[in-house]
Amino acid sequence: MQATADIAKALDGLLPPAARWAWRRGDGQEPLAPAEREAAAGMAAPRLASFRAGRACARDALAQLTGRQLEIPRGTAGEPLWPPGICGSISHAAGHAVAAVARLDELGGLGLDLEAAGPLAPAERALVATAEERRSNPFGDDADAGRLLFAAKESVYKCIWPSLRRFVDFQEVRIEARAGQFHAEAAVDDPALRRLLKSLIGGYARVTGLLLAVASLPVGASSLRPGSGGM
Repeated sequence: MQATADIAKALDGLLPPAARWAWRRGDGQEPLAPAEREAAAGMAAPRLASFRAGRACARDALAQLTGRQLEIPRGTAGEPLWPPGICGSISHAAGHAVAAVARLDELGGLGLDLEAAGPLAPAERALVATAEERRSNPFGDDADAGRLLFAAKESVYKCIWPSLRRFVDFQEVRIEARAGQFHAEAAVDDPALRRLLKSLIGGYARVTGLLLAVASLPVGASSLRPGSGGM
């Protein structure tokens, strides 16, 4: 199923011009390539359905970019292993899936996160928001604000993880947002994290009951390893 006009408009507006994307409403029947079937072994049915839809989107996006149908294995941290010279990201929520990819000579990193609209529980918000963010409410004070903050930080993590190769806690990143764009900065003393976030470009959208956040890095802002360019 193709993206609706409002979802397509949101993705085209948020993603850098160098990126290619694919979206679908999953049906749990999407085929998997051999390496993907191996990665999916033992997954529970709901997780498998999301995995199938996400990988189908990723292959479609790669086909747009390269003209070839390529499989996407999974790394030891659960990350998609992209073909050499390519960065990308996959996300899924509420039966929807989306993937975006780009060439590393055109984009230094890419992360996206898709969430169902709705509030975070107070305990979740305490984990996601820094003390300053709890005071400033970067995405406003409506019901989706906490979930948007979560999505923004997830997109940042997916974008920078291949460069840092380590887990980044929600409390390590501070977000400021305005009018569909967000800026991320390090909330801890980590020079590598600070350097990456200084170059990062972020954007977000609310569309048809879904929340979408995208983060990207320009060429030269990171040194990605071939085949591990995103989550």
